[in-house]
Amino acid sequence: MHPFNRCFPPSKRRSKLVAADAGLFGASWWPNVSYERLLVATNLSLWLFAWDDEVDSAEFSTRIESLKDGRNFRQITLEWIRSSLKLCPSNDSRMEEQMSVSETPIMQLFTPVATALTEHYSTAQRETLMSQIELFVGMSEVEQRVQLYQDLPSIDEYWQRRWGTSAVLVVLSIHDFTLETGLPHSIFTHPYLKTLWDETNVIISVYVP
Repeated sequence: MHPFNRCFPPSKRRSKLVAADAGLFGASWWPNVSYERLLVATNLSLWLFAWDDEVDSAEFSTRIESLKDGRNFRQITLEWIRSSLKLCPSNDSRMEEQMSVSETPIMQLFTPVATALTEHYSTAQRETLMSQIELFVGMSEVEQRVQLYQDLPSIDEYWQRRWGTSAVLVVLSIHDFTLETGLPHSIFTHPYLKTLWDETNVIISVYVP
C-alpha cells in the first residue's frame, strides 16, 4: 500500500491532498526520471504540502493558533528529519517526542525519502537538502506570526518569507537524485548554480500560478 493511502484515510484532508494532484505535479517536474525515483520525489512533494497544513491551516490543525506549539513542532520536525537523514545522532532527551512525530501520517510520507537519499546521496548533498528544509520550516514561523498578529508585511518582508515557504529550493535539492546525474558536490556550491536556483525560485514563486 502506498504511504499516502496508509497515512490519510478518507477525509476532507485526504480530498484536499488528492485535489492537489501530486502525480501531475511530480510528472511535470520530473518527466524523464525512473518510476522509483519519481515516487520518492512525489512523496517529498506530498510531505511538503501536508506538513505546511500542520502549521498553516486552521481547518486541519490547531497548531496555527499557538506560536509556542508551532515552534515546538518545527523544532522536533527538524531534529527528526536530520536524524532520519543520518546527519547527526538522535537527541536522547527528546527521543520520545521525536518518535511521536515520526509516527504521524505526515512524517511517514518522509520516511521513504530519507531512506532513498541516505542510500544515494553523500553527506554533503544531504546537508544541502537539510539547509533548504530548515529555510522552508523557518519561514513558515514567520508566516505564522503574520497570521497570528495580522501584521501587514512590506514587499521585502513578504518576498523573504515567500523565498522559503515556496519550498522550490527543497525540490531543486533532490534533482541530482531524480536525474541520476552524479554531479560532484562542488557544482552545487558554485555561485553560478546558486544564481540559477535563485532565478528558478523567482520564476516559480512569483510567476507560476
